[in-house]
Amino acid sequence: MKKINITLILSLFITLCNASYSQESGNSNISSQNLEIIDKDILYSLVILQEKNGNFSTGFLIGLRSDTLVIHVKDQNRNIAIMDLISISIETKGKGGMRGVAIGGIFGTYLFYLLAWQAENEPFAYYGDDSALGQALVSLLGTLLGGGVGYAIDRNTTEVTEIFNFSGDDGNQKEEFQRFKDFITGKESASKLHLNFQLSQVSTKGNDKYDYYYSHRDVTSFNLLRKIQLTYSILDELEIGGAISWFGEPSLEWNFYSSTTGQRSSGGPTYEGIGFYAMAVYKPFPSFFSETFSWKVGAGVGSGNVNYEVSALINSGSPNYTQTDTTITKINKSLFSVLIYSQFDLFLYDRFSLGFVADYIYLPEEIPGIPELDLSSRNLGNFSFGFTLGLHF
Repeated sequence: MKKINITLILSLFITLCNASYSQESGNSNISSQNLEIIDKDILYSLVILQEKNGNFSTGFLIGLRSDTLVIHVKDQNRNIAIMDLISISIETKGKGGMRGVAIGGIFGTYLFYLLAWQAENEPFAYYGDDSALGQALVSLLGTLLGGGVGYAIDRNTTEVTEIFNFSGDDGNQKEEFQRFKDFITGKESASKLHLNFQLSQVSTKGNDKYDYYYSHRDVTSFNLLRKIQLTYSILDELEIGGAISWFGEPSLEWNFYSSTTGQRSSGGPTYEGIGFYAMAVYKPFPSFFSETFSWKVGAGVGSGNVNYEVSALINSGSPNYTQTDTTITKINKSLFSVLIYSQFDLFLYDRFSLGFVADYIYLPEEIPGIPELDLSSRNLGNFSFGFTLGLHF
C-alpha cells in the first residue's frame, strides 16, 4: 500500500485518546470508594430524595453501596439507606453536543473519503492514490460538516427526570430498586443493535510483486468499505445478523514480448466480488474485559458473486501487426462462501466504538495462474486487516 488515509487515522487517534482519558478520570473516584460503577452520563446528576420521615434531601449522585445511596451535599458525602426513602428523582444531564461533534466529525471525514476518493474503473471502494493536498481539504471539509451535523443533533438532548417510587409492598420495592440500580449503572440502556463499517488493507494478488502497478494507475489495495455489518444482541455474549462484503481486487496489467514468436501482448485481470452473509458473532471471556473493551469473533455463511476475467490484446505478424482481442479466463458465477473474522473494539462513547479487525473470505474455486505476471493459481478468496467504525443503539 503506497498511501493511506493519514488524516482519518490521526483524527480517530486523537478522539480515542481524549475519550479514554475522560472515561478513566470520571470513574477513578468511584473505584477507590468500592461503590457500584455509575454510568458516566448519570454520575454527579442532581437527585431529589423524599424520605419516609417527610424530609426532602437534594444532592449529587456519587454512587451506590449495597442498598445504600451515596450523595454529595454541601462539601461532604452522605449515606442514605434505600429502605428509608419513598422516592428518588434523578435529573440526567444533557450531552451539550460535544459527543456529537466527535462522532459526527469522524463519520463525516470517513464518508467524504468514501465518496470522493474511490479509484476510477476499479472494484468498489478501493482508495485512489491522490495528492496529499486534496486529501487534506476533503478531510477538513468532512470533519467540519460532520461535526456540525453531530453537534446540531446532540445538543438537542435535553435533561430528563427519572422518578423511582419505593412505596408499596416488598415485591414492588425490590422490583423498583432493581430498576433504579440498572438505570444508574447503565444496564437498562445496553445497546442491542450494532452497525459496523470496515476499512481494510486487502492482501491481493498484486501486493508484493506488482504493487507498482497500483501506484502507476492511482489505486491502492486499501478498501474504504470492505464490509458493512448489522447485528442484534440476543444474549450479552451473542449477536446474530447479516453482512455485505466487497472482496474484489484492483486490476493488474502486463506488457509482454516473445522473441520466439514475435508476438506482443498486453492485458490483465479484473476482479469484482460481492458476498452476502448470515452472521453469528460471539464475545469470548466477557468478564475478562471491562465495559470499555470488547473482543468478538464472527463467522458467516452465504453466497459470493464473482466476476473475474483475464483479457489480452495480442499483436502478431511483424512487420504488419494484426491485433487480436481475446479472453483468456472468465469466471462469472455465484459460489458458496464463508466469512470469518476477529475484532477488538474500544468504546470511545456508549454508542460509538473503534475496532481493529482481521478477516478471511473463502470461496471454493481458484484463480488460474498468469504466466505473463509470474503469478501462480490461488483461491478466489482473500485476507484483510484494518479497522472498523461502530454505531450501537
